Amino acid sequence: MLVEVMSRVVKSRLLYSLAMVKDLIAKIKHYRQVVKRNMLMYREFLEKARYVDPSRVSSVKRDLQALEYLDKHLDRISLFLESIATRLETLIIANDIALSAALLKNLVTELKRCSAYKVPFIGVTIDKLDELSREIQSSTKVLVREGGMAVSSEARKIVEEAKKVAGLG
Repeated sequence: MLVEVMSRVVKSRLLYSLAMVKDLIAKIKHYRQVVKRNMLMYREFLEKARYVDPSRVSSVKRDLQALEYLDKHLDRISLFLESIATRLETLIIANDIALSAALLKNLVTELKRCSAYKVPFIGVTIDKLDELSREIQSSTKVLVREGGMAVSSEARKIVEEAKKVAGLG
């Protein structure tokens, strides 16, 4: 009975974390649109500045390159998150709590590693996911005693596959 209750609690936390990941994807897509609008404005400014103020052209080009880099980085993170979210949702539906928890832990680790902290709202969400992941990990240790290495290995494979798809690694 206790295991069943704990399983439901962990599953609800996993569903909450999945919702956070999907919300992060939506925020990234919105932020990319803002970056694209800014890139368009910079390009328009470059066309006009060539004739009006040629001294500012090089600094505007640098800023435009930084925005292009940020857009590319956000696109890759978005693809990565979409791939992971799909797998995480499938695992939660299949009631594979241990693998779902391990995947969430590896997702947080990878997001921290791929320097997503450059954009503030991503960093805040990563911190929330990290806290939730730690709670889930402590709960799943009670639920799952064996097969920990196999689960962890499978979660790493899923993350590596998603990184390849997104071009992150």
